[in-house]
Amino acid sequence: MIILKLYKHVLIAFSLICLFNSCESKKAYQISGKTMGTTYHITVISSHQLDTDSFKNKVDSILQQVNMEMSTWIPESDISRFNRLQSTEPVKIPDDFYLVVQTANDVSEMTNGAFDITVSPLIELWGFGRGRQPKTEISKKRLDSISQFIGYKKIELLGNNHIRKTDPRVTINLSAIAKGFGVDKIADFISSFYSTNYLVEIGGEIVVSGLNANADKWQLGIVRPEADLIMNSQVQNIVALSNQAMATSGDYMNFYEMNGKRYSHTIDPSTLKPITHQLASVSVIAKTCMLADAIATGLDVMGRKRAMDWIASHTDYQIYLIERENGKYNEFYSSGFRRLLP
Repeated sequence: MIILKLYKHVLIAFSLICLFNSCESKKAYQISGKTMGTTYHITVISSHQLDTDSFKNKVDSILQQVNMEMSTWIPESDISRFNRLQSTEPVKIPDDFYLVVQTANDVSEMTNGAFDITVSPLIELWGFGRGRQPKTEISKKRLDSISQFIGYKKIELLGNNHIRKTDPRVTINLSAIAKGFGVDKIADFISSFYSTNYLVEIGGEIVVSGLNANADKWQLGIVRPEADLIMNSQVQNIVALSNQAMATSGDYMNFYEMNGKRYSHTIDPSTLKPITHQLASVSVIAKTCMLADAIATGLDVMGRKRAMDWIASHTDYQIYLIERENGKYNEFYSSGFRRLLP
C-alpha cells in the first residue's frame, strides 16, 4: 500500500456525493474499497445495468497492479526492487511506472525542484515512513550526508522505459503522485468500457467526467484543514467540476509536533526538512489527477507566496490555498478557481 497524506480529506468526495448528487437515482452505481493505505469511492452514471460486483473486481485488479509497480510497502514491487538496486546501470521498468516517473520529472522541472520523488530517505529519516519519529532535530551533518543522493536529476530517463540512477544510493517514493495516477487509470477504464459520466476518488484525489445523476456538474467539497478531520470535518468551500481532476495536499493529517514545532510529512528538497510554514492546504485542478497530485505537493512545499507567483505563469492550472494564521483560515486562489466557487 502507498501511504502518504494519510486519510487525507476522504470525505471530500464520497460523503458529498450523497449530499449534492442524489445517490438514490437508479442510474447512479457506487462502489468503494481500500487501496494505497486509504479508501476509494466511485460513482458511475449509466443508462445500462451495471454489475457492481464484477465492476469492483476489475477496479481492484487494476489498483493492485498499480501497487505492484509503485508501492514501497510491497517488497517485491517494481519500485522496491529498483530502490534496492545498488547500481547505475539502466533498468527497464513497466509502461505505467515509466509514465509516472516521467511525469514526476516534468513536475519537478515545472516547480524548480519543489516536487521531488528522490526525497524517500528523508521521509524515512523524519519518521513518515517505516522509521520512528525522531526525538530531536536531525543534525545538519546527518542531513548533509544524505543530500548527496537527493535530487530529481539523479534519476535519468533514457527512453524505451529505461531509467538510471546517477548514484547507486538513490531511492524514490511515488506516494505523492501514485494515487493521482491510480485515479486516472480507473477513469480511463470506466470511459472505455462503461460510461463517460462518473466520479473516481482515491484518498481525496478526484477525477470527474460528464455530469452527475441530476445532469449537473459534480459538486465537490474542500474540507477545512483541521487535525481532527476524521471526527470533526467541515466543508471550507465547494466547487462545481466536469471533465477535470482535483487533488489536495496539506499538513493537517500527517504531522507531529516536537519541542513546540509542527513537522509536516511534506519534505522540502531544498532544506531536506519538513515544511514549517503556515500553508495548511493546497488544492489543484488539472486535466489529469496525476498532474494535480504532484503539483499540489510541489506548491505545498513552496508556501503561499511562491505558489501564487507560480500560478501566475502556469494558467493551465487552477489552485486554491488555505493558510493558517492565529487560529483562522485565510483563502487564496487563482482567478480561474474563483469562477468555480458558488
